[in-house]
Amino acid sequence: MVKKKQMPVFWKIYVAACAILVIALGVWLVILYGWLGEYESSQPSYYADKVFSEYFSPLDPEKYVDACGLTKESEKTAKYYVDYLTFVTDSREITYNKVTSADDETLKYMVSATGGESNIKFASFELYKKVGDDGESVTYEAGGFEIYTDLETAIAENTFTKYFSSFDASEYFDLCGNDGDFIDSREDIIAYLKAATASGKLTYKRVSEDSDSVIGGPTKYIVFTTDGEKEEKLASFKLFEKDTDGPFKDYEAGEFNIYIDNKTAFTVEAPKGYSVSVNGKVLSDKYIEENDIPTDSCNHMPEGVSGIYYTKYLVTMLDKDPVIEIVSEDGVGVPFEMTEKNTYKASPAYDTELSGEYSEWVLEAAELYARYTQYDEKVNVVGFNKVAPYFDPSSELYESIRTMDNMFVQYYDSFEFTDKTAGEFVMYNKDTFSCRVKLTQLMYSGNDVYDDAIDMTLYVRNVDGEFLIYDMQVNVD
Repeated sequence: MVKKKQMPVFWKIYVAACAILVIALGVWLVILYGWLGEYESSQPSYYADKVFSEYFSPLDPEKYVDACGLTKESEKTAKYYVDYLTFVTDSREITYNKVTSADDETLKYMVSATGGESNIKFASFELYKKVGDDGESVTYEAGGFEIYTDLETAIAENTFTKYFSSFDASEYFDLCGNDGDFIDSREDIIAYLKAATASGKLTYKRVSEDSDSVIGGPTKYIVFTTDGEKEEKLASFKLFEKDTDGPFKDYEAGEFNIYIDNKTAFTVEAPKGYSVSVNGKVLSDKYIEENDIPTDSCNHMPEGVSGIYYTKYLVTMLDKDPVIEIVSEDGVGVPFEMTEKNTYKASPAYDTELSGEYSEWVLEAAELYARYTQYDEKVNVVGFNKVAPYFDPSSELYESIRTMDNMFVQYYDSFEFTDKTAGEFVMYNKDTFSCRVKLTQLMYSGNDVYDDAIDMTLYVRNVDGEFLIYDMQVNVD
C-alpha cells in the first residue's frame, strides 16, 4: 500500500491565507464599488449628465419647453419655443458646460448648439444642492430651465469670444482679408495691433445708430481697447441675416475691419466718381464718410441735368506724411488744396477746350453786364439791348436784368476793367456748362480811384443752337 504524501504545513497556511485575502479583496471591492456609486451619485456632474441626456441627447423640444413652464402659458407660446429649439439646433451639435455660479448651493449649466462658425447659447438649467437628513449625503435637484432666443446677441458674443478673447494680431489681419484696403503695410498694422492690445482689455458694443443698421441690413459691432477710463476703437465686425425659412432669424459674422483712428486722420473731398489714391493705393468704399454732397452748381442746373456732387473720404493711417493723388473719370489728374486742417478738397477737371472757345465771349458778357449795372448817361452808356444778346430770353435771369433799376452808385469821370480772367469751365452735358469770371472795374473821379471787384459763376446752355447765359451766382470767398 502506497502512503499518501502530506502537504507541508507551510503551504497549507499559505493557501489558506491567500484564500482569505481573495475573499477580503472581493468584499472590499464590493464595498468600494458601492461607495464609489454613492460618491458619483452625489456629484453634480452626474446629475448634469442626467439632465442633459433627458432633454438634449437627443433633443426633446416639447419636453424641455414643458420643463420651462411655457406650456402653461399658452399652446401658441409653447409651439413657438418648440419650433425655435428645433430651428436653432438644426445641423448643429448640442453640448453643455458649467458656468460660474454665485455659490456652491446653486450650479448653472449653459447649453449650446455648435456648427460651422457659430456656437449659440440657447438654453440653461440649474442644479440645487440638497443635503440629506443625516447631514452628509448630498443630492441635486434640477430646475431653473431657460431658453434664450436672442440669436443676434449670442452670435455677437460668440464672434467676440472667438476672435478677440485671445487676440492674435496676424490672424485677425488675415481675417479682414483686404490687404489692399489698408494704406499702411501688413507688417506695420500687425505691429500696431500688438501694441494696442498689449495692455488693457478688449470689450465690444452694438452700434445701433450705425448707418448700416437698417431694416434688413447688417448690424455693426465695434471692439474697443480699454485701459482705465480710456477707451479707443480697435476693430469692428458686422452680423448679416442669413436666408432662413420661418419666423426665426439666423446670423453670420463678416466685414471684419481695423480702426486706426487714434493715429493720422484726414479727409479728402473729391467729385463723385473720381479716383482718390493715398500712398499709391486707391481708396475703396469703406473709406467713404459721406456721399452725394451737392455743390452750388446743383442749384443752377436745368431740369434733367445733374450738377457736381462730391464724395468725402475719411482716411486713418499710421504714416503721418500721406501722398495724395486724385484722378477724374477721364483719367486726368486734378489739383487739390488743404481747405482747413487735415481736410483736402479737389477741384473738378476743368475743360480746356471750352475755355479756349468761350473765354473771350464770357468776359465780354461780364463787362457789359457790369457796365449796365453801373450805368451813367455821360460816362458809361450801356442799354439793355447791348446786354440781351448774351442771355437766354426764356430765363428768369434775363427778365431780372431787363427790369432792374440800374444806375451809377458812384460818381466817376472814366473807367476801365483790369485783372480779367475766365476759367473753371465745367461741361455738365453737351448743352450745358459753367465758368468762373473775375474782373475789376476801376472808376476814376479826379484823383480818387474806386474799384468794384467782380467774381461770378456764369451758367450757360444751348438755346436753339446758340449758347446763352441762363443763370449766375456771385462768389464770395
